[in-house]
Amino acid sequence: MFSATQTSKFQFLDKARQAREERKGHKERERAATQIQALIRRFLCRCKLQRQIRKEVDEFFETHDSGSSKRTALSIFKIARKLLFVFIVKEDKLRFEKLCRCILASMEVENEPKVWYVSLALSKDLTILWIKQVKDILWVSCEFLKKLKPDILQDNKMVTLYLTMLITFTDVSTWKIVRGKGEALRPALIRICENIMGHLNQKGFYTILQILLTNGLARSRPSLSKGTLTAVFTLALRPVVAAHFSDNLLRSFLIHIMSVPAVISHLNTLTPECMVTIQTHELLRKFILFLSREEQCGDICVCLEGSHTLCLLGTSRCQLCSLSSCG
Repeated sequence: MFSATQTSKFQFLDKARQAREERKGHKERERAATQIQALIRRFLCRCKLQRQIRKEVDEFFETHDSGSSKRTALSIFKIARKLLFVFIVKEDKLRFEKLCRCILASMEVENEPKVWYVSLALSKDLTILWIKQVKDILWVSCEFLKKLKPDILQDNKMVTLYLTMLITFTDVSTWKIVRGKGEALRPALIRICENIMGHLNQKGFYTILQILLTNGLARSRPSLSKGTLTAVFTLALRPVVAAHFSDNLLRSFLIHIMSVPAVISHLNTLTPECMVTIQTHELLRKFILFLSREEQCGDICVCLEGSHTLCLLGTSRCQLCSLSSCG
């Protein structure tokens, strides 16, 4: 009788345990189902929002392309924020191209400050957001430059577009806003440009330029035009000049630009104006002084492969010969 009572007790406890485990499993399944439903709803809502935003962006550019009205800087800024929020390279490549063309077009309008995209830099409420947006747009432009092939006609056009974006927003000289009475704004706007260049440098700006130069010059026949090569060299030199030829920037310039095979030879052939710039800034003397220090020279050699070190030496010698002939 004692044994039967004990067995009944064990059975009762076992059933209670099973029931408890079933309830626990049921709760876990309910929780999992709720999480799955939430994820699906979030995904569907995100897809819907992205479709709505892309539709709005497309309608904005359709109106702009028709030329029915000039878009204000603020409207361009707002549509750019939306595009960058949903931006996916494969889906939004054409939209981003249109955005860049729209921004550049706004910078060319005469006597209409509200249309100039750069005018938002003067808005107390939008300055920081505008600077961040410019940084994001320019870095996306750099990412595209890294993948483009200058020897392909369509890619070459895109190279020109994105280089123009970089040229435009890393220097104030072409900004209509600094003309006349706006001259007083120049120092503040120059600092903004320096801030933008600093951001690009931290992200790997010189690596992008090196890839573009190598793709366009390291071949039997250069695929970079005079204008494109001048733009790349100008972009490479701007941060160095802005930083007053600091060791950090000279190092980047030597590693990523001067090590490109025959870069000075191509500059001398295609853009003699760049050689004049090199002479004006006494770049060769600065390079020699930089490399004359054993620690820095060793650092450059370690960073470069043997073949690229040879290219750097050859480029420097070529530069010396070119400048000697000019003299």
